[in-house]
Amino acid sequence: MRKLYVGIDLGCKTCAGAVRDSKGKLLETYSFPTSAKNLIDFVGKQKGEVRVLVEECELAGWVYRTLLPHVQSVEVSDPKHNAWIARSKRKSDPVDAAKLAELLRGGFYRAVYHPEDEEMANLKIAVQHYDQMTRTTTRLQNQIKARFRQQGIMTTGKGVYGLAGRQKVISLVKSEAIAEMLRQDFRLLDHAQKERAAARRLATKLSGDLPVIKRLKRIPGVGTISACRFVAYVANPHRFNTKGLVSFSRLAVVKKESGESSIGREHLSKEGNGAMKDLSRTVFNGAMRTRRTNGIRDYYQGSLRRTRNETHDQHNRKRVYPASNQVRLALFVLAYNMGNFLRRFALPSKVAHWSLSSIQLKLIKIGAKVISHSRRTIFQMAEVAVSEALFSALLERIRCLAGAPT
Repeated sequence: MRKLYVGIDLGCKTCAGAVRDSKGKLLETYSFPTSAKNLIDFVGKQKGEVRVLVEECELAGWVYRTLLPHVQSVEVSDPKHNAWIARSKRKSDPVDAAKLAELLRGGFYRAVYHPEDEEMANLKIAVQHYDQMTRTTTRLQNQIKARFRQQGIMTTGKGVYGLAGRQKVISLVKSEAIAEMLRQDFRLLDHAQKERAAARRLATKLSGDLPVIKRLKRIPGVGTISACRFVAYVANPHRFNTKGLVSFSRLAVVKKESGESSIGREHLSKEGNGAMKDLSRTVFNGAMRTRRTNGIRDYYQGSLRRTRNETHDQHNRKRVYPASNQVRLALFVLAYNMGNFLRRFALPSKVAHWSLSSIQLKLIKIGAKVISHSRRTIFQMAEVAVSEALFSALLERIRCLAGAPT
């Protein structure tokens, strides 16, 4: 059965689809009104093993779950990494769909995870709604304090948002028009806080009696809503390794290097889910507030005693991963010794003067095309780096270093 690669450019009113075969030949482009029936009909009329790729947008989750039962696979790509589409001067829905099909055929895209289960998808939407209501409430609180500062009234803490506190501070405002604006802002804040509480109850209800929620709540600092947020955003933990989950939570340290020299300062990655980073901060603060002894607080306090520094600086990071640093140092020493042995005992006289840097650039960090046959393997390398005769002489000298078989 032939493989077909389908790219679909999604739109609220119309969608554009393109189909390519395994050789990259464009077989068909087709535009149709956006509906579940038209999407299913478009992929259903294709004869073969159909794979579909769409770009992440508001429609992506719905399209993913709609088409998944009818095709071999459905993938959602991150549009920020599709530079071929985003930076193209020729923009149209059919052209973009054809490019998506080609990206799918070559595997040149970064997938965005979407849950297959409808209940898990609804839980994620409910948690996102709760986070949005939280941001709305915070924005209104900041707006209220900003209005007071415009009148020369400085407020601190959360007491100003209570009924007694707001009346007391509003009485200090001289302009009645400004005072009325502040009363409107407070009414909006009361409504937003009420809806935020309702969104919290809805997210908790949709989480139901998931066993994972109960297990997560055993972790110090993790409450019901924190567990719901973690489950909704992570969904399937098996899609991550340890470093992948750290990067997804925007906690990975970015360090840029070129020629063994650092470029800029180390910083936390901005790629990933910002809600997961906020969740980690919330859980950490909750663990620090608990009265019971817990491993999170003990480890942090132990780190403070060692470094005497409350900021997460370079020394604290090195304390977190001492074993990995030791392994890395041991590998560096081993690599240096191997390179030094190669330079002293195996280099032909023609290149005996090469330094370790020259060996690294001309012998180790070189590209080659590997061609495997039934009886031999061929490495095709560019002769601008090392000639064939020189490389053969080097291999022969290395072979001579081996002891005679017994």
